[in-house]
Amino acid sequence: MDVHEAVDLQEMALDPIPEHIYKTSADVRRRVRALKTVQEEIIKQEANFFKEIHDLEVKYAAIYDEINKSRAAVVMGVYEPTEAEASKHPLLQSIESTDLQAFEEEWNKSNPSTGVAGVPDFWLNVFLQSHSIGDMITDADQPVLKHLVDVTYKATSEPQTFTLVFKFKPNEYFENTEITKTYTVSTAMCPQKPFTYTGPSVQSIQGTKIQWKAGKNVTKDEKGNDVASVFRFFEVFLQEEPDCDDEDAEMHVDFEIGQKIRDEIIPRAVLYYTGEATDEDGIDEDDFLDELSDDDEDDAVMEE
Repeated sequence: MDVHEAVDLQEMALDPIPEHIYKTSADVRRRVRALKTVQEEIIKQEANFFKEIHDLEVKYAAIYDEINKSRAAVVMGVYEPTEAEASKHPLLQSIESTDLQAFEEEWNKSNPSTGVAGVPDFWLNVFLQSHSIGDMITDADQPVLKHLVDVTYKATSEPQTFTLVFKFKPNEYFENTEITKTYTVSTAMCPQKPFTYTGPSVQSIQGTKIQWKAGKNVTKDEKGNDVASVFRFFEVFLQEEPDCDDEDAEMHVDFEIGQKIRDEIIPRAVLYYTGEATDEDGIDEDDFLDELSDDDEDDAVMEE
């Protein structure tokens, strides 16, 4: 193959073609094609692996939920921990107990007990400590999130889903006492494009319609225009086209945020509250907010 033919072939390819491919004989190329058949079998087993992982997640979601009920009881003030339960671990693991005790004595002087039940603003502070979510929370969102009292998740095998559940005490902002967001996923590979498989992909995302009370919608300004708010994360409906195309960018970022909440924030909430857990790397929530802004602009154009 001469240089011009190589350039033409490279232009038709989606990925860069290694130079050594141009130098292979028909016999070698035949064996390489056979190796791709082997590769397809490996990917099929990867898909089976991820399906079993999802089934395990379904099993353990129920187990975690039972344990997390104890956390919710303390946070909401339904249960007062015993001295034995409260003295097993220090407030901050990385500070020497004697030093921490001195600091706590000073804090006690500045913050005397007032008889408030539970842990006020627990989930608000948990999410503020998470860079992925905290950067999405506006000043207007914070008073609303003070009413968030529990966050859990549940999962199903058929269909393959996981649902984030946000529980609120009655408040002056909206009627809902529970807001959910359900991710439908697929662990299957696409038969037409087996070599693009990288693991579970999101198929649809269904959020809750928040029933805002008059004048209390923090996702709108006084003129009714959309404004930045973490609550826009909940009011999302996205559907992937069933054509094996690449995952939609907005869905991908939204899915990553959902996984972050499920896999890291919910199970380690108290460590986020104390600042001992962080998630500085990974998700770019700006991409998600930019995608939402683009959607709003598109909707506005369509309405015109």
